[in-house]
Amino acid sequence: LPPHSFLPRGQADRRTGGQAGGPCSPFPAPGGIVDRGIGAKVPPLFPTSRRGGTCSLFYPTMRLSSIIIVMLLILAAGSASRFGGLKQLEPVGPGGEALIDYTITDARTCGLNRVVLVIREELRQRFEQHVGRWHGTGIEFGYLYQEPDAGRTKPRGTAHAVLQAAAATDTPFITLNADDYYGPDALQALTDWMARLEDPRAPVAALVGYQLDETLSHGGGVSRGICHITADGRLEKIVEAAEVVRSGDTITGRSADGSGLGFTGRETVSMNCWAFTPTIFPLLERRFEQFVAESGSDRDAEFMLSSAVNEMVGAEELEVSVIPGGSGWCGITYQEDVERVRRILLSVPRATP
Repeated sequence: LPPHSFLPRGQADRRTGGQAGGPCSPFPAPGGIVDRGIGAKVPPLFPTSRRGGTCSLFYPTMRLSSIIIVMLLILAAGSASRFGGLKQLEPVGPGGEALIDYTITDARTCGLNRVVLVIREELRQRFEQHVGRWHGTGIEFGYLYQEPDAGRTKPRGTAHAVLQAAAATDTPFITLNADDYYGPDALQALTDWMARLEDPRAPVAALVGYQLDETLSHGGGVSRGICHITADGRLEKIVEAAEVVRSGDTITGRSADGSGLGFTGRETVSMNCWAFTPTIFPLLERRFEQFVAESGSDRDAEFMLSSAVNEMVGAEELEVSVIPGGSGWCGITYQEDVERVRRILLSVPRATP
């Protein structure tokens, strides 16, 4: 079997000496479940880690001559409680395309030919059917599972989702949300940034920044990470703002301590569109262990990517370049957002099956 190929349920995996559905297999045997134990053993070639949730198993990233096969990691395991449905596959394009189809089309344009989706296991068939309809051959797809822990109704957040890919790549990668479309230039800007890296394992990252007033919802308040940026374009810190909403000419929100915030609308915000090197994984691993210890039995606590990166920047463990001028963003938080997204996408080249 070639690297990254995926086994049918129940088929023996001779590369690990196990069966689909066994420890660390992402392929449940018929009637069985994936072993999500953090102590599962796999050969050294296939590393795993103590990050909770799914025990994720992928195969080493391929290299072709000097070309690095870059992974696009799409985070699609969210519960979409405010939307009330599977917004990750909501048909918003003229032909029934979902937002991920526009993102994958942009990935092809940028030469990214490996896409990995972090999903809940119960949704795999729906994603496979959708991807098979819209994207056919010429691009490689894989799936990782992020499941809610016992007693929780939703997964542990975006940083935890990224951790599921720790064994999926040993090269720089791009990660973003399934329920956002980042505009035609975002992926190209990040791939250009990666192409300029002198050391593909350096503790650096890049973030595409968007203007706050272009990222608001007509359906209600949203959470946004307000970026403070140095004069040379480096991320200084991210300040989380909740319930950000426009009322007339005013944009307001609230801080983590509940105090009120006011915005001009010109602030740069993170919409979770990042490029990382593999160095991010041990940094996230360490913070996830700390998060678990501190959150205790809090079933609503989430390990969020922007917060984790903010801590790394503050500790001088990670340097983040902010790529300004992100445009063309649209996303779905509430049902009321769907019609606006459909209008925006009318001017975007279609993904055709």
